[in-house]
Formats: sequence, structure tokens, C-alpha cells
Amino acid sequence: MFQHIALEVDSPATVEAWRGWLTSNGVDVVGPVDHKIIYSIYFYDPNGIRLELTTPIDRTWNDNAEPARASLGEWEVVKATARASGRDLVSVLADLTRARSHSRH
Repeated sequence: MFQHIALEVDSPATVEAWRGWLTSNGVDVVGPVDHKIIYSIYFYDPNGIRLELTTPIDRTWNDNAEPARASLGEWEVVKATARASGRDLVSVLADLTRARSHSRH
């Protein structure tokens, strides 16, 4: 499972500046990673929590409130279905994926 906290900064230059500061202070940093929509570095805090410093490359990448609500709604249905049926999340999610795939044809 991948869990982390992402913190947004104002520019790739700021991400780079933090990368330099963190590495100069002995922190292991992964990245930068150019995800094409965001630019990020990853590292762990002293408590073992994975952190991400990120900045949007495409300023419109996160303007997806309606699709996000729909995806969250689907995820809630998947979880409820798994709980009610006693099936694991992976198999219920696979069913949703198949249903989506067949609905496009």
C-alpha cells in the first residue's frame, strides 16, 4: 500500500531548492519525478511518513471535480460491495474494470 502526504509548492524551482536542502541535510530523496502533470520529490520524515513536495506542471490537471466525485462514488460502491459480499476489493474492482471496458464497445 502506498500512503503519503503531498504538499504543493509554487514551482519546479522550489521543488529543486527543497531537494537540495533536504539532501544537504542527510535526507534520502527520490526524484525529481516529472509526472508530466506534476513535478515531485519524495522522502520520509523522522516518523517514517512518506512525504511528497510537488508542483503542477499543467495548471489545469486538478480541475476535475465532477470526474473525481464520480470516481469516489464508484470506489465507495466497490468497498460496500466487497463488505456485503465478503469478496476481496481486488476481485470487486476487477469486475468494475471489466464492466467499464465492456460498456465502451
